[in-house]
Amino acid sequence: PDFGLVDTHGYLDIFEIKRPTTRLLSKSKDRGNHYWHSDATKAITQAEKYHYNAEQRAATLEKDIKRELKTEVKITRPRVVLIMGSSTQLTTDEEREDLRVLRQSLKNVEVVLYDELLDRLKNQREKIV
Repeated sequence: PDFGLVDTHGYLDIFEIKRPTTRLLSKSKDRGNHYWHSDATKAITQAEKYHYNAEQRAATLEKDIKRELKTEVKITRPRVVLIMGSSTQLTTDEEREDLRVLRQSLKNVEVVLYDELLDRLKNQREKIV
């Protein structure tokens, strides 16, 4: 993964970062539905594997992190955030709705678009200031 961060409760979160230009959706010609573009599918699969490996090797990873970084960490169903793409790719209401449906279907990975991340950071900054 690109980053592993420990949250405020001591649990590991995993972040995978792709480009803002990573293609999100493709369109089915027969039914008119949108589905994950192959670039997005590859990124989601990679993120899912990071999640799987972290869970399978949790005890070893916890020990390694403690030894290397002198930090206590718990690895229990790690949250995986995949940052990729941009909402500028979504030009129709159907694309936006299909992306929402596809995101909700993911069990272990949260897909965050670059412009959404920027909005979240701005909102957090406003709360602090």
